[in-house]
Formats: sequence, C-alpha cells, structure tokens
Amino acid sequence: MVLEDFIQTLFGSNIYNTPPPTNSLMYNYFLPFIIIWVIFFGILEALPIFKRTKINLLLSVAMTLMITATPYWFLLAQFMSQWGAYTAVIVFVVVFVFGVIAWAFGRGREYAYEAGVEGEDINPIGKAWDRRRLDKLIEKKNEMLYRYSKLNPDKPEAKALYEKIELIDKEIKQLKAKLGLH
Repeated sequence: MVLEDFIQTLFGSNIYNTPPPTNSLMYNYFLPFIIIWVIFFGILEALPIFKRTKINLLLSVAMTLMITATPYWFLLAQFMSQWGAYTAVIVFVVVFVFGVIAWAFGRGREYAYEAGVEGEDINPIGKAWDRRRLDKLIEKKNEMLYRYSKLNPDKPEAKALYEKIELIDKEIKQLKAKLGLH
C-alpha cells in the first residue's frame, strides 16, 4: 500500500494510461529540475569558463535550485511538458545541420591544404601549408632542444627527448627539400 501511494504521488493516479499525467510530482518537479540542470551543466561544460567538471556540476545545481525558488518554475515546467519534445527535436535538427555544415567547411579547408601537397606548382595552398608546418616544426624543435639542454644526457628522459628531436629534424629536412630551401 505504501509503495502504491508513493508511485501514485510520483506519477499520478493512473500510470498505465498512455497520456502522462501532468499534475504529478514527477512531471511538475523532478523532470523539469533534471532537464534544466542538464541544460546549465551542458552550457558550463561547453564554455571554457571553469576547467573542472566538479565546479560546473555545483554551479549548475545551484543555478537550478535558484530557478526553482522563482514563480517562473511552474511556467517553465508547463512549457516543458507541453512543448519540450518538439523543441528538443527542432534544436537537435538545427544543431545537426549547422554542425554538418561547419564540419564540411573545416574538412574542405584541410583537404585543400593536403591536396596541395602533391602538386606544389599547381596549388599554392600546398606550399603555404608546408611552410606553416615547417615553421611549427622548427619552433617545436627549438623548444625541445631547450628542454634537452636542461637535462642530464645520461638519463633515459634525455635520450627519449633526443630521439624525438632527431625525428623532427628529419621531417624538417624533408620539408625543406620539398620547398627547395636546402
């Protein structure tokens, strides 16, 4: 009897009917709380304000609890129960479409840089990509050489770092040969 009363309090009087009862504790409090908490948590995780997940978790719970104390909570709960599914589908479609478009443009730029590597004389983008890669490799090599100078050459860390420096040096020589900068 106690379990039935608890289920009736949470989900409404008839839990076996197809339409969900919107006057129950689950749909008026718990579901909107969880949805709003997830929205705040997602926004905080997406924005690089705080790097730690625990801080984002606590802030999202605090913001959700602050919203529950306002009279707008019940309006928000009603809106979510009536239009939440439609809004979620529309937001998903919009994010998916813009995500695919952004991915396509980003991949197209990468493809242009990679495709230009083969035909350097035909595609100047390939040369620009190689030049940029060469500059980054030289910068990385100089940084690694500085770190190597601080280490004792007999240590295994120094030997591993020296091997990495040699690999980068080989790649630099290949890029210089490709660009004609011997």
